[in-house]
Amino acid sequence: MTNIIQIMELILRHFSNTFIILLELMGGIILIFGCLNIFYLFFFPAKKDFSTKLRIKLGRYTSLALEFFLAAEILKTVKIRDLTELYVIAAIIILRILMMFVVHWEMRFDFKELKDSVKKRHSEKRNQ
Repeated sequence: MTNIIQIMELILRHFSNTFIILLELMGGIILIFGCLNIFYLFFFPAKKDFSTKLRIKLGRYTSLALEFFLAAEILKTVKIRDLTELYVIAAIIILRILMMFVVHWEMRFDFKELKDSVKKRHSEKRNQ
């Protein structure tokens, strides 16, 4: 019976390592792609992509990438061997969650700014 449990633990550790690497890789790819996309749109705008829209788009990419990184950190809790590792992983998870809240807060502010500018342009067109 203990052999089966040990084998299952080895399989879980092996697959968790693979999934952790995949999740971190996907988060990194999303972040790099998002930054390159925003960089391209900043210098070669196809339409009126002003800075607020670009910040919102970058915030979305960053938020999605952070979700993948957070999922990888949660999977890392499977591999904890002692209490100090738990403290480190808990601190990393808390920091990433705080970063997500900051990104969402900034995006909410940018959405409000975008909404106000659209209302202003719409009212100016109506008055003309």
